[in-house]
Amino acid sequence: MPNLTEASQKLGRILRLAYAPSTTPELAETVRKQIKEDMSIPKAYLLSHHGVLITNSNLEKAFDMLERFEWNAEIAYKHMVFQKLGIPKKSEM
Repeated sequence: MPNLTEASQKLGRILRLAYAPSTTPELAETVRKQIKEDMSIPKAYLLSHHGVLITNSNLEKAFDMLERFEWNAEIAYKHMVFQKLGIPKKSEM
């Protein structure tokens, strides 16, 4: 997912993790490998066909990150729709 909003810039690059069925060791292993590789908290991930995974050591900060993630997702969706409809950017008008 493109990181389009200033509010979500602190999330950094938003990765989409490969699909694995819910509640399976494969999904757990996919998440474990990525978190171990990143070695940074906080972090936000998009789990393919599942939803969002936020890692943080503070629940309030994790909730704030989730709100930022969801806002960015809404903007990214609208951006994609506008592109498909051929609606130009303000700078192109």
